[in-house]
Amino acid sequence: MTAPPKLPPMSLEDRAIPRRVIEILVLHQKFARGQPNGVRGNLAKVDLCGIGLVGLDLHSLVAPGANFAKCDLSRSDLRFADLFGANLEETNCTRADFRRSDLRGARLRGAILVDANLQDADLRPGQLTPAVKSKRTNLSQTRLDGANLSAAKLAQVDLTNSSLVKANLQGASLVEADLSGSNLRGAILRDAKLKDAVLVDVDLSGADLRGAFLAGADLTGTNLDGANLEGADLSQALVTWKAGKSVEDLDEIVRAHKLWVESGGRNGRRAVLCGWQLGAVDLHDRDLSGADLSGAHLAGAQMRGVKLIGADLSGADLSNAVLEAADLSGTDLTGASLSYVNLRGAKLVTIEILDRSGRATGQVRQMTLRDADLTGANLTDATFKFVVLDGARMSNTTLTNTRVEGCTWKGIAIGYANLVQLSRSPG
Repeated sequence: MTAPPKLPPMSLEDRAIPRRVIEILVLHQKFARGQPNGVRGNLAKVDLCGIGLVGLDLHSLVAPGANFAKCDLSRSDLRFADLFGANLEETNCTRADFRRSDLRGARLRGAILVDANLQDADLRPGQLTPAVKSKRTNLSQTRLDGANLSAAKLAQVDLTNSSLVKANLQGASLVEADLSGSNLRGAILRDAKLKDAVLVDVDLSGADLRGAFLAGADLTGTNLDGANLEGADLSQALVTWKAGKSVEDLDEIVRAHKLWVESGGRNGRRAVLCGWQLGAVDLHDRDLSGADLSGAHLAGAQMRGVKLIGADLSGADLSNAVLEAADLSGTDLTGASLSYVNLRGAKLVTIEILDRSGRATGQVRQMTLRDADLTGANLTDATFKFVVLDGARMSNTTLTNTRVEGCTWKGIAIGYANLVQLSRSPG
């Protein structure tokens, strides 16, 4: 990354700055340094367009509604500054420090914020005129590569077509933010809140999304190659193949996953398809044991004989899917939709966890269908062994010759289920 050019020391008088603004800034510099006769600067609604303010100590400056468009604020200290509704469009803020600053409703379209520090900054919507509806903070087409936005308040912010390569957004709030078309390659989004965010055509390759909250987010066409989604919540999120993806790509993912399973994780790669819109895909007889399919859309999928041992299908939509003779031992189906699914002859049991050498560890992988919707499902000849079915809905479910052993049924809604020859062992 190219560092900004170093400028020779310059007094405020040497810069093309109006006399009144110079006086305010001189007194503010004294205030910032704790010197006598210093006064906190107030530049509210002042027009500063195009002025060079490189490397100044402007922390705690009061400048709501000020016009900083096309200014050079590189390396300036703007911590705790009040920049509510300010205009910073096309402003050079390279390496500027905006920690804990108030940037609500600010306009930053086309600004350069490379390596800027916006930790804990507030960039939520805001409007100077109370009677007018709050506007989204505009950060569209900005450069934020390597910027520190950890814990920043970015709810509803417009970050479309921006570059945030390797930016740190850990713990940031991006609820309902629009990041369409942006580049977040290698960005850190660990524990970030992205509920209902728009991430259409975003490049998240290699990004760290561990523990991120992406419920209801739109990830249509998003590139998630190499992204770490461990513990991420993608419930009700919309995830589809990015442009150019095909069935062959899915086959390659499944083949790499099979290698991962067979080598005990030493080779290949685990299939992470959480939230993916796969629809009526054909996955019959595939081995997806241990795969992450949480929140996946698999309505009508053909999965006869599939192995899903220890897989995560929590919150997945499997309605009308065919899972005949499937092995779902130790699978997490918490909150999944299994209405009218065909599980005839399927195996749903709690399993013991083995180590890589095949020896027992004394730990178990609980098979759970807690709060799952099994309305109208066909469970004929299926085996349920030590399964958690608490809160499950089984109205009109067919349980002919179903074998049940050691299951918990608290709060289960049976409705008009067909219990013909149901075999239930004590427990």
